Amino acid sequence: MLSVVDRNGRRVRMLDAAEVEAMLAAFARPGATAAARTRGADMVRKAQQRNSWFRCACLDGTEPAPILVPVAESHIRRSPHHPDHADACPFEMGDACSAAHARRLREPEPGDVFRLVGAARPGDAAAAVAGARTGRRGVCKTFERDKLSQLLFKLLFDAQVHRVGRGPRGPVEQWEAVYRAARGIPLGEDLPLSDVLHTDPGQLDLLLGCLRSRQRWPRMSRPHGVLVFVAARIEGEVIVSASGVRLVVEGPVAVFGPGRGSRRTGPFIVAVLVASPDGRAPPVPMKAYAQPCWSAEDILPLDSARERETLDILVRFQAWMAEEGYAVGITKPLYDRAKYYFGDKDPDQVVKPDFEGTVHAVAGHRFLRTFVTETMGFDTSEYRAKKVRLKQILTGKPGCYLEHVAHGGAAQAGNDMRFRKDLLAFGKLVMQADKRKTA
Repeated sequence: MLSVVDRNGRRVRMLDAAEVEAMLAAFARPGATAAARTRGADMVRKAQQRNSWFRCACLDGTEPAPILVPVAESHIRRSPHHPDHADACPFEMGDACSAAHARRLREPEPGDVFRLVGAARPGDAAAAVAGARTGRRGVCKTFERDKLSQLLFKLLFDAQVHRVGRGPRGPVEQWEAVYRAARGIPLGEDLPLSDVLHTDPGQLDLLLGCLRSRQRWPRMSRPHGVLVFVAARIEGEVIVSASGVRLVVEGPVAVFGPGRGSRRTGPFIVAVLVASPDGRAPPVPMKAYAQPCWSAEDILPLDSARERETLDILVRFQAWMAEEGYAVGITKPLYDRAKYYFGDKDPDQVVKPDFEGTVHAVAGHRFLRTFVTETMGFDTSEYRAKKVRLKQILTGKPGCYLEHVAHGGAAQAGNDMRFRKDLLAFGKLVMQADKRKTA
């Protein structure tokens, strides 16, 4: 799977099975232990000292191949100048920089400041625009969270749009909740997000006018604002909103999740950083981050189109339980949940289920059960191994563990039916237990 290559791409040697396992354990599995990271870092240090890279064979011999570059003699990063890894590759779906990625998955502390831009330096304007137009422009796939995506998740989390049954539903309620949440998110001293936020790319001119008229910006910053809206599709550097407005982004458009090519079909919830490249030039859309969402009318963030299918079935289960007198709450976790499951016992562990749920009896508001649902979106050995590890963690906790196999193909209708039957069986068990208790 992995080989060591020189800077010209010539193979130096293949990694043996134990070495590949060490790299996977350190850099492709969220929540890597300290011991696993140490073994992986040792291999990275030796490669960097020999001026070598790691070549991944996930594209079945296609050249050029994906490359993993040693960094700081301790971790690796994906090379932006080589092809993306295969969608199901563990180095694509996992974390190529475990410790830092785990920190970015944790919920921000109250009062955390989201500094999206720094102070301008001479030549920043020309460098930013020229760099955007020489390769760092258009769609790039990501499984990481940078500052802009962290801001988007904080906004959606505080607006509670990731909850079905307890959070706001419908476009009007959700966007009102987004604006309320933006008031409490600081971008710097005396700069709440709500002051420079617009939710329609057709309002770009209004946002630019707002940025021009603002007299005072935080120290070590420059004029900037944020557009957040629903996109129907992305065509290279052009983001097409659900209402048909086309927005051109000068820099990279990072799209979360699997996929290849420069065209991506949504819907997505998108955050666009609009900033002055050097503090003097007019602000322009500099970069964007796109996360799949449930629909054009509902901005609940998801990890993939496959999760939309899972959520649709969960919502139908929620409606059936409501008819029987039981309230089902469905949550899409946006942050690491290890502290909920483990307390502070294992700070290196990362636990982020696809969906969490609760069941309450409407009469008497009695809490009854919790459940977790995982979307099985791929059928590879490493992906299954990752899900098995998560299942072992979650099945050891109170509640019920459910799986929805969503590989697609001819068998998908049967997989969907099996998941519905599992949900109905779970619901009936909960109702029977409740009736026995209240009898």
